[in-house]
Amino acid sequence: MVDFILVCNNSMLFHQKISFAHYSLPWRLLKTERLINNLYWFQRDGFLFPKGAKLFYNTLIPSRGRLIKYGVIDTEDFEADLLDWPKLYIAGRLHKPVLNVLVWPNDQNLGQEPNRPIWQAINDNRWMAVQAALLLLPEKFSVKEFLHKIVGLSYKGDVRMGWAEDSRKIDKLVEGANEQLRMLYIPLLKNDKQILVENDEMIEQDNSIQTVFHRLQMLPYFVQRGLCNSYYPSRRFRRYNTNLDIEELIYHISHRYDVPERLDLVLQKIVGHSSKHQSIKNAFTAGISRSFKYIWPKLIKGILRK
Repeated sequence: MVDFILVCNNSMLFHQKISFAHYSLPWRLLKTERLINNLYWFQRDGFLFPKGAKLFYNTLIPSRGRLIKYGVIDTEDFEADLLDWPKLYIAGRLHKPVLNVLVWPNDQNLGQEPNRPIWQAINDNRWMAVQAALLLLPEKFSVKEFLHKIVGLSYKGDVRMGWAEDSRKIDKLVEGANEQLRMLYIPLLKNDKQILVENDEMIEQDNSIQTVFHRLQMLPYFVQRGLCNSYYPSRRFRRYNTNLDIEELIYHISHRYDVPERLDLVLQKIVGHSSKHQSIKNAFTAGISRSFKYIWPKLIKGILRK
């Protein structure tokens, strides 16, 4: 099944224009303006799924002789996840190679090339993934180990891993997309002055306090906030407009020996919350029948693997 993410400047308009045959039965029965408003509210979470990924998924859609699924997301929410990692859902997907579908053939009105801020957000997201992966790795490691860390950032903590998803999914992704991953990340590594890449196979990095501090500063806001909450639980960071100085605390954290372990737990927590809420939400949007058809083969494969 091919998986698409549709980034919309106005996703409510998208829901109005798209065929309601794509939607599960409960949504199809009430094709009204009020339903569209509720559907859009449901996409952006409302109060039911505050930690979901702000996507509305339609699944098992026949298209040109095969099945597809697609998630609809507002541009604002798309960019927010790429730059701040509040959910690490869209951001995690774009750590991996993707095919950019820019414009539909013969109809310029059905699609448009991503604008510069979106491209910049995608590039920034991957650069921050590099920083996170390097913080999780020792002084010397292989390119393969690095790619495993990159791909695994958005899977460790995912509630689906081990039962609905193959526990070897990270290995398979790295093996299957090795060349594309190298094309994405080797140039980024070589542009880092604190990194030495030997023959595109082995990597040596500077793990001094200054470098760790620099990499921590480069992490997305919600990861930094999670680290501060982990080390200083009595000084909770709950909002952007906090009066507490995150940079000062990050500096102190950079001197700690257990940064990799704490960072790993913070990432797992972000991924765990968003994947749990989004999985439940996807079941609502897909409906009982489609959800069963989608998840049953995955469960069977999981049982057979065990």
